[in-house]
Amino acid sequence: MLQRCLALGLTLAAAACGPVQPSREATLANEIVAAAQLPEGANPAGTYSQFFAWDEGGNIAFVFVDQRRENAAEHIARLKRSCKQAGLNTFPCNHARFGLLKPGERLWVPTPYHLPIIFDAGCSLIKGLYDVRAKRVHSIRCNGTL
Repeated sequence: MLQRCLALGLTLAAAACGPVQPSREATLANEIVAAAQLPEGANPAGTYSQFFAWDEGGNIAFVFVDQRRENAAEHIARLKRSCKQAGLNTFPCNHARFGLLKPGERLWVPTPYHLPIIFDAGCSLIKGLYDVRAKRVHSIRCNGTL
C-alpha cells in the first residue's frame, strides 16, 4: 500500500513538473503585441506596460502605458491615499501596486472601464482594439497631444 501511495505521489509530482501551457489570455496578449504596429511618435515597445480587457462584443480593448517613472513609490503612495479617502476596494485600488506595472509587465483587468486613463498623454498612453475573430488589431492610436 505504501509503495502504491509513493508511486502515485511521484506520478502526480512528475505531471506537475511538465511544461506549462500558456493561458488563453497570455496567448491572446502575445498575439496582440505581435500584431500591434505602434503609432508614429510612440516610444520603444519595451517601455510600455500592457493592460487588456474583454469588451462586450468579445474583442479585446488594450492600453499600453509608458511607466518609466523615477517617482513610482511616491505615485503609489498618492494613489493609496486617494483610494483610502474614497473608500474604494475595486481596481486599481485592490491591486498590489495600484495598477502600476513595470515596463513589459501585463495585466488583465475586469472590464475596459478599468483600463488606465491619462488625458493628453501623447504616446505615453496607446490604446487600441483587437478583433479576436479576425486576429488583427482593429485600431491603435496615441492618446492625444502633450
